[in-house]
Amino acid sequence: MISYIYTYGVFDLLHPGHVRFLKKCKELMPSSYLIVGVVSDREVKQNKDSRKPILTQNERMEILSHLSTVDRVMLQQTYDPVPNLRFLKNEGIQIEILAKGDDKFQIHGEKYVIENGGKFVFPKYENEFSTSDIIKKIIQNFS
Repeated sequence: MISYIYTYGVFDLLHPGHVRFLKKCKELMPSSYLIVGVVSDREVKQNKDSRKPILTQNERMEILSHLSTVDRVMLQQTYDPVPNLRFLKNEGIQIEILAKGDDKFQIHGEKYVIENGGKFVFPKYENEFSTSDIIKKIIQNFS
């Protein structure tokens, strides 16, 4: 039986912290199917940083779609995954686990998943990596 897991984020300038987090999500359940919501460019610019994301939503989705741990990638218009979770439910996909990195930036969807029989979990996020730190390092080294 397939276990459906959903996670979401910006995933800009994909780095080892992102990859390790997605691997942990995939390993939360046996026979899992990992669906990743990619937060839209508009939402990131409005709510996180107007200079981000560096890569467009289509570029971020393309990169994630080539990772062996990721089974499906979806555009997520806002930081709230509930519209995507409802869409998936209408397709007959019941999310068993909603996973979010313990960076805890604007966490949404917990109530919806629990009310629909699922769980909400925080796989450990690799804090040693950060897109912002990568950008700072590039600026320092190349300016």
